Amino acid sequence: MSDANATVPLVPLADPPRRRGAGRAVLITVLIVVVLVAGAAVVAELWARGRVADLVGDKVRQVFSLPDSHPVSVEVHGFSVILQALSGTIDSATVRVDNVGVGDLSGDLVLNATGIPVDTDLPVQSVDATVSVGEENIQRLSGLLTAAVVNNVRFAEPEILIGTEFSTPTMEFFGIKVPGFTASAGVGIEPYASEGWLGFTPSSIEIGGQQTTAEELKKQFGSIAENLLQTRSFCVAGVLPAAISLDSAEVSGNELLIKMSAQNQVLSRAALSERGSCS
Repeated sequence: MSDANATVPLVPLADPPRRRGAGRAVLITVLIVVVLVAGAAVVAELWARGRVADLVGDKVRQVFSLPDSHPVSVEVHGFSVILQALSGTIDSATVRVDNVGVGDLSGDLVLNATGIPVDTDLPVQSVDATVSVGEENIQRLSGLLTAAVVNNVRFAEPEILIGTEFSTPTMEFFGIKVPGFTASAGVGIEPYASEGWLGFTPSSIEIGGQQTTAEELKKQFGSIAENLLQTRSFCVAGVLPAAISLDSAEVSGNELLIKMSAQNQVLSRAALSERGSCS
């Protein structure tokens, strides 16, 4: 006989089925949040980079008196502009602008700035700018280079070579008239920068295929040669902010390079509106 009071073993209840769908939904939600946050960070970084580029571009337009519509390309360097801005200083930026005027000359600008403060009342660590003037622009403004009539202009490093001609008048000696003549000449001039002036001084002379010196030319032709030998210059500092200095001018390859800079200068709107002067 079986024992009526025998204990029946308990069978453990099965675990409820896991809600796989709920776990997957949580993972997808987390991924969406991560993507949204990352996307917002990218958008914020692009906005900040564009904002800094706009501000730098406006400064460059003010320095060179360019209209607001003049295209300016600005590349802001560094990994995160937002983090740079939070530190108070943008590491560096490179600016490129076509057709920038430097007095009566014009060329293409490349400008590098480092240590750009977010607070414009603080000084910028350094600015180095180069305007490259091509042969076309030099030829259009040949009157800046020499007082003589210019037939052609070309670069031959380190000089600018000018093709010109000069004429001697008819002269009379002891009742005998000696007709004047016209001679072609080539004059090599070298650019220079000094105390805000951009100048061009004769450095070599060729008459009828023969090299000569300024002194010999003066001995032969006297005051007739003055136009060929006259140094020309114009004030560049007067069209630049006082904070920007004119450093040098030189022929390199097929370009005239005009170099400017500023070191630890405040480039606020008020500072940039103050123009320089030549000594």
